[in-house]
Amino acid sequence: MKKPERKKTGRLFLQNLLVMLLALCASNGNAQPPNSTIEKIKKEVENINSVKPKPEVNSFPYKNKCGVRKARIAMYHRNEDVRKIVDAGVGDGDKAATSWNYEYYYKKGQLIFSHETKRYFNNETNREEREEIKQYFVANRLIKQIENGKTTYPKNIFINKSDTRYRLKSITKTSDIDPIYACPDL
Repeated sequence: MKKPERKKTGRLFLQNLLVMLLALCASNGNAQPPNSTIEKIKKEVENINSVKPKPEVNSFPYKNKCGVRKARIAMYHRNEDVRKIVDAGVGDGDKAATSWNYEYYYKKGQLIFSHETKRYFNNETNREEREEIKQYFVANRLIKQIENGKTTYPKNIFINKSDTRYRLKSITKTSDIDPIYACPDL
């Protein structure tokens, strides 16, 4: 009878060890998100970009005293649900970037992907530079970021509804842009 008890005790020990190892892996904030999650986001972005017939688009041109000379925000809707926002424009190169293209993707109202590219003149290096940032989100938590080709897996970085990428969804006319992109006091 002692042998079956040892087997039970050994099996229980292994089960507890396995549970502890899984808990440690799950609590590791620097752990890479499963590739399947990133792949699902990529597929959703592809789907948004390839939908036919084309989604409804609202377009809002703007400029401001912060150096934005000519820009446009385009909002892509599907069944009144914002799926994509593109903010592209040119600036004076002093107060604003020389040019930019920001793309934000949403699923069921949640930001899932952000791709920002901008060019600007760097006074320190005396040349034009390009910056590119791709961010992947799940439940408003940043799970992967690629900045200028370097990949990181941020730990505990969350965004909320006050983030500009959410505030842009509320635009219904060009004048709605000014409060979102308010000029800083110079």
